[in-house]
Order: sequence, then structure tokens, then C-alpha cells
Amino acid sequence: MLAARRRSASSIRHLAPSTAMMRARVGGRPLKMSLEKVARARELMAAGELNADEVAATLKVARRTLFRGLANARAHDQLIDKVQEVQRESRQTPTARPQT
Repeated sequence: MLAARRRSASSIRHLAPSTAMMRARVGGRPLKMSLEKVARARELMAAGELNADEVAATLKVARRTLFRGLANARAHDQLIDKVQEVQRESRQTPTARPQT
């Protein structure tokens, strides 16, 4: 009886993230690095005038947070590029028409 109750509770908890996503609800701690801060950090780092510690101090985040934010943004950009590549390939591939 107890094991069955645990299994059902476990399955409900397993469904919770997808339900939250369907409702456009996001949990967890808010991100310290906003999209604007990531863009600004990229600009400052590309200019080469400031080192990572100075960029982090300018944006009022920890050095580790700066690198984590940049890594997350890079991964996001790569994912977007991959999706766009797949979409381009699917448009270029002719669909097979049934022969009559």
C-alpha cells in the first residue's frame, strides 16, 4: 500500500515540470545575468579593454556568474543555430510525391 502510494506520488511529481511549462510558469531562483547583461558582457569582452574581473564588477555579478551566463548564452545560440539549420534543410529537401 505504501509503495503504491509512493509510486503514484512520484509520477505526479514527475509530471509537475511539464505542467508548469504548459502554464508558462518557471520555477527556481531568478537569473542574475539578464539578456541585456549578457549582451553588454559580450561587448566589453570583445572590445578587449576590460578583463573578466572588471567586466563582472561593472555588471555587479560574480566572476563565476559572468562565465556561467556567457556559457548559457553560447549554448542557447548554438541551439538556435542548429534549429535554423534543420529548418533550412527541411525546406530544401523535396517531399516525395506518391506516384499515380
